[in-house]
Amino acid sequence: MKRKLLLCTFFLSLISCSQDDANNNEAVTQETSMNILLNSDKTNITGKDVKRGTLPVTVSSVVIKVQPWYESGGIDPSRVASVFNFNIVADNTTNAADGFEIRNFSTGVSRLIVTANSSSTGQEYVYGNWTNESSTSSVNDLFIKWEAKPAEVNYISNLQTINAVAGVNSPVSFTLLAINGRAISVFQLSDELKNWNYSAKVQTKYEGGSGSGLATVDRAHNGITHLDGYYASQGAPLKHLITIFDDKGEKVAEYAVPVTITNGESTNTIYTILSDKIPEGNKLQTTILVPDFKSPAPDQKDI
Repeated sequence: MKRKLLLCTFFLSLISCSQDDANNNEAVTQETSMNILLNSDKTNITGKDVKRGTLPVTVSSVVIKVQPWYESGGIDPSRVASVFNFNIVADNTTNAADGFEIRNFSTGVSRLIVTANSSSTGQEYVYGNWTNESSTSSVNDLFIKWEAKPAEVNYISNLQTINAVAGVNSPVSFTLLAINGRAISVFQLSDELKNWNYSAKVQTKYEGGSGSGLATVDRAHNGITHLDGYYASQGAPLKHLITIFDDKGEKVAEYAVPVTITNGESTNTIYTILSDKIPEGNKLQTTILVPDFKSPAPDQKDI
């Protein structure tokens, strides 16, 4: 009888140890995970859902950063920061996820931020396209051609502070805000300048930096400059530089036109270059007074 009791006690002990080991293993293998919900308040939305949530058609990649944070504020260097990269793919892509889920990031207080852009290369920011064209196409056809090109747009989210626990955490929502826009500017000469056989060179430049390059505008060609990406942002010091040449190819005028960018939008403008800013030639009206030529009667002299 004693032997049976000892055997029962031994087996119960084994079962108990096994359960404790299982519980310990479960605690060790628990993951931190979270669903991220993204939306945009100022961009065109597709008519159907895009994998990993309904996102603007311009978004091709998303980066989610988790930065360990002290409750009192500031980066906590004692814990590891995490970065998660996602590519946005078509709805029918096999094995693609239906939402943004991040796993195995540091528990405790962290700050989360999301960046996104329209590039498929995985880079955090797209620097965009700065280019130009001279064309015999009409101004409308030239605009339609360039307006159809995909825009290079960067987005950034609001910051969120969370206190992550092991296991599944509550979903967090972020609003994406565009941090740049696009400018498509088409240039043509007025009929007056065409009749004079004048021409112009146009380009769009960031003050002290990048430019679109020169486009020729004359009686047969219209010009276009196209800017988007990182430096084409609201408030940026952008300007169109216009140089006008006469029928002999000599420069007769040069001036700048400021460019206004609205983040999340395309600023589309057709410019007609007039003669108004061509200085008139110098003129001076001079009066010359010439005294009358006199021929008096001859003197009488004896010699």
